[in-house]
Amino acid sequence: KALKKDDFGKAQAAIDIAGQIDPKNKALRKLLKKLPSGGPMVKIAGGALARGTSKEVVPAAIKLCKKTKAKGEGCSAKTFSAEQPESIIGMRAFLIDRFEVTNAAYSACVKAKKCSKARYSSTCGNEDKSIRDGKSPVVCVTWTDASAFCKWADKRLPSEAEWSTSARGTLKKGAQTAIYPWGTEFKSVWTNW
Repeated sequence: KALKKDDFGKAQAAIDIAGQIDPKNKALRKLLKKLPSGGPMVKIAGGALARGTSKEVVPAAIKLCKKTKAKGEGCSAKTFSAEQPESIIGMRAFLIDRFEVTNAAYSACVKAKKCSKARYSSTCGNEDKSIRDGKSPVVCVTWTDASAFCKWADKRLPSEAEWSTSARGTLKKGAQTAIYPWGTEFKSVWTNW
């Protein structure tokens, strides 16, 4: 029986618990094959999301840009003009994968002839072969490749607003919960910079 979208989160939560109790359960593995591919999902609560850049944070953003010597960035107020003015939008609750898509999961889509192979090159992936490990997140794929994977997995790519909400959270009492997925301080080693 096909699961409805609303049932997926409940089923995934039950599977997570059952898998912790009895990881060798044959019935559980059979059920996992019936669920959409791509890993466990979590529900992100709706709420208010701040989008864009406020005038107050532009000086700090310029300073950070110059400090980190961001390649290709102008490090001026003009750089951030397209992100202004900051606005508040409403977000509905949604589901998003808890983990990034792994090479192993993406390879299954390639084997099913629904996805193109990752495009490793001198600028993407050739310098570190360990990123091709089955448990590592897939890299060197295009938006079109990612969208094809989502369609194959009976999912969809998150919108820009959903991505921001899942990474930063929604507004609480007039303050953003985080500027970055890990908090409020920039850490260049934690970014795809």
